[in-house]
Amino acid sequence: MTICYRAFLRLIQIETRHKLAYLLEIQRDFASIEEKIRENRLNLSETDINNIGLPKYWADILVLLVIYRKLLNKQIISCSLFQRLPNLYQYLLKNRWPRSFLDF
Repeated sequence: MTICYRAFLRLIQIETRHKLAYLLEIQRDFASIEEKIRENRLNLSETDINNIGLPKYWADILVLLVIYRKLLNKQIISCSLFQRLPNLYQYLLKNRWPRSFLDF
């Protein structure tokens, strides 16, 4: 192996480790927030979710958890929180709980 190739492989390994560390950090943060939402110790607004700084996929999952918790507790779901979700998730929620989303 040439020195350049070894250096390139080393850079890839370092970059992969950083990505894995970042993903593990996101997972830990998400798990902590999820636990608090499930135990009804945390009520997040759309602004709160945006300020957490999670990638869009994880933020969408948080929105789903918040909406589900609100449905279980018969709380009002804000239109802006609902509209933050991708269309597919909106459709699935409307299909599962049609009475809760009549005004959306």
